[in-house]
Amino acid sequence: MSSLVTIATYEQSKTAYILKAKLEDANIDCYFVILRSSEEEWEEVRVQVSEFDVERAIKVMLAIQQEYGLDIEKIEAANPKRKIIVPTDFSIGSEHACHYAIQLAHKINAEIK
Repeated sequence: MSSLVTIATYEQSKTAYILKAKLEDANIDCYFVILRSSEEEWEEVRVQVSEFDVERAIKVMLAIQQEYGLDIEKIEAANPKRKIIVPTDFSIGSEHACHYAIQLAHKINAEIK
């Protein structure tokens, strides 16, 4: 059994999820170790891969920096737009919910699904 190696440590979990998606696209399994302190309200996310995948994972991280020209912590999610999901059953109440969702989506700049 191979051991896990920490390849990155981030203060924000969204950054770790961006790296996770890129690693999985390259068929590299990765794992998170999340450390939290409720007293000090900090979070640390460590991204780990198998010792056999470290070299490939580092290449993926370097490719991210070359692709975006930024450090991964400065990359925003591809689609930051909010979404509102409105279940419908074609009743009057459902129609009212749709009208409300449309007004709310306009107000908070969201899309409706």
